[in-house]
Amino acid sequence: MGLFIAIVWPLAQIAKQIVKPAAMAGIAILVLVSFVILSRRQVGYWKDTETLFTHAAEVTSDNWVADLQLGNIAFARNDIETAAGCYSEVIRLQPKRSKGYFNLGTCWMHIDPSRATPLFEKAVSLDPESPEYRLNLAASLAPTGRRDAAIEQCKIALQLRPGYIAAENAMADLTSRATTKRDGQP
Repeated sequence: MGLFIAIVWPLAQIAKQIVKPAAMAGIAILVLVSFVILSRRQVGYWKDTETLFTHAAEVTSDNWVADLQLGNIAFARNDIETAAGCYSEVIRLQPKRSKGYFNLGTCWMHIDPSRATPLFEKAVSLDPESPEYRLNLAASLAPTGRRDAAIEQCKIALQLRPGYIAAENAMADLTSRATTKRDGQP
């Protein structure tokens, strides 16, 4: 703000000496109308989250935040292919951030859980304190026959967040299935 005042104040003093008051009013109105037009145009980009981040992706390059948000939007409307593409771009741009791997793994859980496992493992390696990442890793391990590893991930998730209901439910489901198989039931 101080810089703005430091620039505008002297310009106003100079303008008073050079331009007549009537012309100054016309210039001020022209500037204000220009700002209104430009503001109205910008407001259109804020219509909704998708419009905002689509515009952000169009006017910037390598914008991982926009890709992440657009992936989330596509995933929410069950457009898994588009979401996976967005999350793959997040991984390309930010390979040391866990969120891209986690979200792409979540996409693969809908298609092929075995392909989700390495993505969840990478997310866990980058953020080992996330119980959600551990739980999704467990969810990807169980259908591929790695039930013991899935149970271990649930245990770690519960250590990280005691009382985590989703992990408790997953653990109960995994252990009941293991007990049922040992008892000879399907």
